[in-house]
Amino acid sequence: GKTKKELQASLEERTSQIESLETELRNVQELGNSDVKAKQELVTSLEAKAVKSDEQIKELEASIEEKSSESASLRKSVEELESQTGSLKKSCNEDSNQWSAKLKECKDELSQVSDKLEFSVSRHSALAKEKGQLNEKLRSAESENKELKESLENLEKSNTVSSAEYAGLTKTLEKRVHNEKKLRGEVAQKKQMIAILQSNEKHLEQHITSLEEQINKLVSDYETKLQGS
Repeated sequence: GKTKKELQASLEERTSQIESLETELRNVQELGNSDVKAKQELVTSLEAKAVKSDEQIKELEASIEEKSSESASLRKSVEELESQTGSLKKSCNEDSNQWSAKLKECKDELSQVSDKLEFSVSRHSALAKEKGQLNEKLRSAESENKELKESLENLEKSNTVSSAEYAGLTKTLEKRVHNEKKLRGEVAQKKQMIAILQSNEKHLEQHITSLEEQINKLVSDYETKLQGS
C-alpha cells in the first residue's frame, strides 16, 4: 500500500483538482444564456467530476486515517520493545555483575588456599629434612652408646679399670643416653608436626578441588545462559 506521505500528496492533488473545477464552474455560470444546453451539459459534467473528486478525497482521507492509526500502533510497539530491551539489558548487566563478583570471590579464595598449601608443603619439606638429620644423629648416638655400654660391661667383667674410671665412663654413658632420649623426643615431635601438616595439606587440596569445581560450574552456567538468551 501507499505510504502516508504518498497519500497526503494525492490528497493535495485532488484538492487542487476540485479547486480547478470550482473555478471552471464559476466561469461557466458567468456565461450568458446564449447556449443554455451546452452550458447545462458542461455544468453537469463539472458537477459529476466534482462528486467523483469528493469521493476520491474521502477515500484518501480514510486511507490517511488508517495509516495514521497503523503508524501510532507501530510506534507503540517500538516503544514497548525498547522498554523490554532496556529491562533485559539491565537484568543481563546485573547478572553479569553478580557472576563476576562470585567468580572473583572464588578466585581470590583459591589463591589464598593455594598460598597456604604452598607454605605447608614447603614447611613439610623442611621438617622432613630436619627429621632425617635427627634420625642420623639418633642412629649415630645409639651406635656409640651401644659400644660404650658393651665396653663398660667388658671392663666390669675383666676388673681391669679403677672405680673412678668406671664411674666416669658410667657418667658419660648416662649423659649420652639422656641425649639419645632427647633426640628421640625431637624426632617424635617432628613426626607429629609432619602428620599435622599432611592432614592440613589433604584438607587444603580438597578445598582447592572444590573451588575449582565451583569456578568451572560458574563459567559453564554463565555460558549456557548467554547461549539461551
